[in-house]
Amino acid sequence: LGIGLRRAKSNFAKVDSTGTIRKLLLRARSVAAAGPVGVRTNAIACLAFADFDGLQKTVSPLLDQHQPQSVQLAALETLDQFSAAPIADQIIRRWPSFTPNIREVAMRVLLRRTTHTLATLAAIERGAMMPGDIPFNRRASLQRSKDQHVQKAAKRIFGHQTVIGRGEALKKFQPALKLTGKAVPGRKVFEERCQT
Repeated sequence: LGIGLRRAKSNFAKVDSTGTIRKLLLRARSVAAAGPVGVRTNAIACLAFADFDGLQKTVSPLLDQHQPQSVQLAALETLDQFSAAPIADQIIRRWPSFTPNIREVAMRVLLRRTTHTLATLAAIERGAMMPGDIPFNRRASLQRSKDQHVQKAAKRIFGHQTVIGRGEALKKFQPALKLTGKAVPGRKVFEERCQT
């Protein structure tokens, strides 16, 4: 029912003359915020059928790094059902705190809709995200996008990057194999950049 309503550009709130579904969605909002994780993720999934205005206040905090990963993922899946512009801003704002698994799903959400993609590319241009955050295989498709704004932004960001073959890359780095290591400066570099 909820999926059919969404396809018809409607939602439960618009067809709920008795208020029963509204009560269920209110209950889902409170359960989504606290309780056993499995119950929370089910409640979050139900919120995909709510109106965005009410949903935003409930789901946005569920993206927080202190939430269980399954809750964050459920929140992203729910937000993915909506096209509202603030969704991209919420995800981008929390991007630095996301784990690799969360980032993978978040990037899928960000690149699914043109408005979100443009917000993501703008975030890269202003330094809030890194060009490398977008998977390599998606960069070329963004540069060939049907949307001219996406295409232009992607070409500005990724246009200078070239793809070289594996053999050429190996050949390029062969001289590094002949270098002599220096333990003291190497340890310092390791401690500064690698060790956490």
